[in-house]
Amino acid sequence: MRINEVFLALTPVVFANPVIRAEESQEVHITLELSKVAAQAAITVWNSDQTEVLAKSCSDSLSSGPFADHPIVFNVNSEHGGGDLTVGATSYTIGGGDAANALDCGRIASETELAINCVVSVPQNLGLRSLNKRSLRECFPDGPLEVSESMDVFEGKVEAGVPTEFEIPELNQTEIDEIVKRENLHGGLEKRQRGCAVYAEVRRVGNGNPHQNPWHIQLGEPMQCPSHVGCSTYHTTSRSFSIGWQANAGVEWINGGFSVVKTAETGNSYVCNGNANDFFAVWKNQGTTAYTVRNGIFSVCSGNWAASSNNIIIWSPNSQNRRGYYYCVYGRQYVRSIGDRWLDTAPHTPGGP
Repeated sequence: MRINEVFLALTPVVFANPVIRAEESQEVHITLELSKVAAQAAITVWNSDQTEVLAKSCSDSLSSGPFADHPIVFNVNSEHGGGDLTVGATSYTIGGGDAANALDCGRIASETELAINCVVSVPQNLGLRSLNKRSLRECFPDGPLEVSESMDVFEGKVEAGVPTEFEIPELNQTEIDEIVKRENLHGGLEKRQRGCAVYAEVRRVGNGNPHQNPWHIQLGEPMQCPSHVGCSTYHTTSRSFSIGWQANAGVEWINGGFSVVKTAETGNSYVCNGNANDFFAVWKNQGTTAYTVRNGIFSVCSGNWAASSNNIIIWSPNSQNRRGYYYCVYGRQYVRSIGDRWLDTAPHTPGGP
């Protein structure tokens, strides 16, 4: 497989009438996923609402099942996913804008990965049936591509997370006294020492159960290339944003022993390239670590600590943007407004920064 181009071909078929009439066709989503580093590709055919997998192949071709004798051909540039898609006797331009044969496929491209999602009409008589998801092979041994997981959010298959702001709770004296008595916080030393002081202290729960939950934020205004030539973003069309820590309940910030910070700047020094008529924008995956803590009370006399809350999750930006990267988003159905952001709260990447 060449690094600059990916050719995905399925065995051709000839229709007596190359034009598929509406009553004889059905819409499907055809996705391409590419790991540029591993030179590994995957094709998946979904039903119209993307709830059922109809065909899948862990290679750069899909020539089995209902598509054994039917043509689907991708010819795309691995940098940004622009190119051509041929279905039957009809060829489409991916990202062609106003062209009559254009498909406005959603595309997400990073330095190492690419994902494309196109809606295409195929013959109704293919006899497409849902595959058992448990029997489907995982095409990428290191887990799903990060751009594919982002695409699930842009497609509305996964809800984007936006943590709520909470006020830090303050215990009254009665609540403090109840915890001190229930937990024997002073360890009996209050009988021999006068004025055993207590104060609020946040602590990590166990190892903190760290995992990566990156912020995703659009750094620039949407850009559209002219109809006759490609174009690129540049630093003056985007801006740097501050990403601060968040929590799912009121708590004072602690780093939990991880290499994280309260606030980080996204930066804006990345260029996205587009073909003629492409509509696109620069995005940033801001590396963020989630870890579990609890509010509590600490006794100066005994050195004991007792929890005063349930488990709380803190999301903090990784220092030096570890595990973060820029990427390019293409298609009007994906591109949003500058500054729009969402938090990936799925626990699929364990570990700290």
